Amino acid sequence: MVEWIGMFVLGLAAVPVWLVFREWRIVQQPPGLFRAVGTVVRRPDSITAREGRIGRYRDADIFERIRFSGQEYEFTGVAPPAYKEWLRPSELYLEPGLLYVAQPAYRFKGARR
Repeated sequence: MVEWIGMFVLGLAAVPVWLVFREWRIVQQPPGLFRAVGTVVRRPDSITAREGRIGRYRDADIFERIRFSGQEYEFTGVAPPAYKEWLRPSELYLEPGLLYVAQPAYRFKGARR
């Protein structure tokens, strides 16, 4: 009986270590299209390129295409703030609720690579 209690306590101690390791692996992934989670951008001035202004939402300009951290994204719609918790790997959530999806084949006008 004592061996089972010891194994149970050891198992309980391993769960938090595993959770921390899993989160650390997600954070260590390079930015770009193939991330485990989507990207949340809180400051619009961190967007490096914008193209095709198509409107406004909550005092923020909506652009048809943007570039963030070397990845191009295309506007798909607006989302509530709670959607940040369920972002897909290729999505970018830009405050105040603009939702963009990665477009790997698009090239900005005048952009050099």
